[in-house]
Amino acid sequence: MSSDGINSNTCAAHTLELCIKKLLDIQIFSTLIKRASNIVSAFKHSYKRSYALENVLEQLGKPKLTVIQSCPVRWNLTMFMLERLLEIRQRIVTVMADRMHFTRQEAQKLEFIEEDWDNCNILFNLLKSIHSATTVLCADKKVTISLIRPIIHSLIFKHLKINENDNALVTNFKTSVSQELSVHFAIEENSPEEINIAQISCLLNPRYKYLNFEYLF
Repeated sequence: MSSDGINSNTCAAHTLELCIKKLLDIQIFSTLIKRASNIVSAFKHSYKRSYALENVLEQLGKPKLTVIQSCPVRWNLTMFMLERLLEIRQRIVTVMADRMHFTRQEAQKLEFIEEDWDNCNILFNLLKSIHSATTVLCADKKVTISLIRPIIHSLIFKHLKINENDNALVTNFKTSVSQELSVHFAIEENSPEEINIAQISCLLNPRYKYLNFEYLF
């Protein structure tokens, strides 16, 4: 806290990244990501398999897209990995079913059932909304501090709001991320004696000056 009683503000994009990385370490998500990563590795570490995948895509008149590997220190690569796997799902299944490239044991070990693909799609779409927020907060050519609290509030109370049709995976994700964001960004916890500089920035921004999204206003 500075001498004038106003707390400084940490990098919002970095804080958001830490929240998501912590979430993806939860077993239900880390297991799914690890299995998806194993499929990617099976293609990336074999020229013949990669070439076979390209051929299948070319024969169908599709772009020669390659698989993308996730990275523990960059959660957005996990999102891109899932997106690419879903995009070329049928072509991957075709190559894995070819015994010239995968033995029966290898294919069975890597196989994704329908539920696994559904969960990949669910996790990708959940991460996509977080990625959009991160992209805005990482803008280089404009000041974004006044956007922090409105964006985080929107994530918690709109995009991560639990619906009655959400399954266990979605509910777990939304609950865990909302809790992490609420704690790290002090949503609904600020008192008049602990005004955050991000709140002052909102007050000075004509779009948010009424602070309708703040708990105390």
